[in-house]
Amino acid sequence: MRPCYPEGVRRMALSHRNLLDGSIAGLLFDAGDVLFDATPGRRRLLRVLAQMGLHTQYTYFFRIWERNFLREVYCGRKTYLDAFRELLHSFGFTGAPIEEIVLATAVQRRTLEEPERLLPGVRETLARREFGQLALGVLANAAGPSVDVERQLTDLGLGGRFRWIFSSVDLGIALPQKAAYLAAVEAMGLAPRQVAFVGHDSNELAGAAAAGLSTIAINYDPSTAADVYLENFHQLASIIDHRQPARIAG
Repeated sequence: MRPCYPEGVRRMALSHRNLLDGSIAGLLFDAGDVLFDATPGRRRLLRVLAQMGLHTQYTYFFRIWERNFLREVYCGRKTYLDAFRELLHSFGFTGAPIEEIVLATAVQRRTLEEPERLLPGVRETLARREFGQLALGVLANAAGPSVDVERQLTDLGLGGRFRWIFSSVDLGIALPQKAAYLAAVEAMGLAPRQVAFVGHDSNELAGAAAAGLSTIAINYDPSTAADVYLENFHQLASIIDHRQPARIAG
């Protein structure tokens, strides 16, 4: 079976690209931790686990969750609840304690990554007139179809901002697989060189670069490679109108 979510994408040496020359016709956004904060539900889980005797570190715990359990969910091969129970079992929980954690975190009704609020600057930046001249889309690893992602964005006040919304479940391919980016770009009617991917995850940004997209990093780890680094979402306007400074890799 073709893997839909490889262990990692080889980090590529990115050449300097001028994203301010008007050649970008579309922006493709990741959703969690780019448009909205995906951490509140995860942090609640860690508090519940601590009350039950498991003290762990956020990055370590959720790296295991994403790499070892979520990949099948993102590709539509396993339910979120089943994957969550398997995660807890891998940390030594069994039977009744697992169901207690499920109830305490409401995972039977919603994912840990369910958005609760937009990140600062997102709403007002995307409302700027300049962004109406671009093809805007969302490409995200998600536990449900694109209609669920669209509902989440609408509930957060971003309804109608994105013409294209792509979920990994619908594509059957998860980021950072190259084919996911290419499928999205093709549906947008653009060439990869005309699209910039806005993301935070180093592997997903590397996957976008491997597919030929320009890359814009926000909320990134220090080791992340990208063409442009944003310190806040407001700076994304500099890609459009050149007025605000953004750090260009070079």
